[in-house]
Amino acid sequence: MRKVGEGDFDKGTRAAFYRSVQEKFNGILASCKTLELLVEQVSRYVKHAQELGHRDKFLDALQARAEMLPKAAQSLSADITAAIAAARFKHTFSKQLPAKFNIQNEQGSRGLILIVEDEPEIAEDAMTMLMEDGYGVIIADDGADAVNIYGQLKDQVSLVLLDYFLPSMDGDAVFQEMRRLKSDANVILVSGFLTLGVAGKGKLDKMLQDGLRGFLPKPYTRKLLVEQVAGVLKPTSVGSLKPAAI
Repeated sequence: MRKVGEGDFDKGTRAAFYRSVQEKFNGILASCKTLELLVEQVSRYVKHAQELGHRDKFLDALQARAEMLPKAAQSLSADITAAIAAARFKHTFSKQLPAKFNIQNEQGSRGLILIVEDEPEIAEDAMTMLMEDGYGVIIADDGADAVNIYGQLKDQVSLVLLDYFLPSMDGDAVFQEMRRLKSDANVILVSGFLTLGVAGKGKLDKMLQDGLRGFLPKPYTRKLLVEQVAGVLKPTSVGSLKPAAI
């Protein structure tokens, strides 16, 4: 009997993912070279200023190049962080996952919800609310694990409640991987910091453009949670929850 997950990440998918990781590291190398050249330029201007005794004429050019250094460093740091997350995710392909997932209220009639949340109390509270409302629930506390679970249960998961700040992968990276696995994946982003009009609005707007189904700010009430979930899962599109295949 076929086990859950067998063949979900085939050779073609792995090869494409590895190529994307390689491209990211190539970009990092290019950024390193750019940063190195900027440092050399600053050093050269300082040396010329000292040798010629006309420091004032070099100050503007020196300052402009010095201001470029933090921007280049920030860009490089962001690329390195993304590459590390990608490498960690790649490693999860080889992890041995349980044959049967720990689905709570497995016979729930309103669908299966994947809660991706690294704060246990928040995850448990959301699970209780959703179970009482008739949903089955499975919890992941790590971004890479959530992608792995979704890859194996994507045809059973009705909706994903996705926290933004997670171990190993941020929510936007998890969202993109889930949409790659299933183009019409239903995902609601949940965050206490990434709020509309405040921090991270650009990332949230991009995710909404790419198919994010909604945003749920923390802390949320039971009423707001169940309304958001029900609003995405229209009655005509929600089927009964099927037990995980083993």
